[in-house]
Amino acid sequence: MTQRNQCVVYKTGDTTGHPLIDVDFSAVKYHPNSEKPTADASAELTIYPIGVYAATHGNASASLYFKCPTKDPEGTKPYIQASVHSTADQVSAKATAKDSMDILNSVSRSMAKQLGCASQADLPANVPLPEQS
Repeated sequence: MTQRNQCVVYKTGDTTGHPLIDVDFSAVKYHPNSEKPTADASAELTIYPIGVYAATHGNASASLYFKCPTKDPEGTKPYIQASVHSTADQVSAKATAKDSMDILNSVSRSMAKQLGCASQADLPANVPLPEQS
């Protein structure tokens, strides 16, 4: 895997210049701690029990880290960091944070399969409900 892979999707006919979604993958050495956020952390952070770390940040973005060892010139990196972002003017009023995680999990499952690490990635076919705080 190269250092980073990105896919930006635009709505047909949209003239804002803002992508519908921006999906990004990077090989990384570390992942965030999945402990509950501190009181000063964003109230919109929601943790999901998939991969080694998964969280949504409001309704327009999500992050997911999963096990998938890769090698590059800098050495072995044990995780893939995946993220999806959208801008407020592109997100449906009906969209939920879980919708972002559903999209990211689906794309990440496909990536893990292509990289040969699906069995260790811990990415279920259906995203479970978020962890309760």
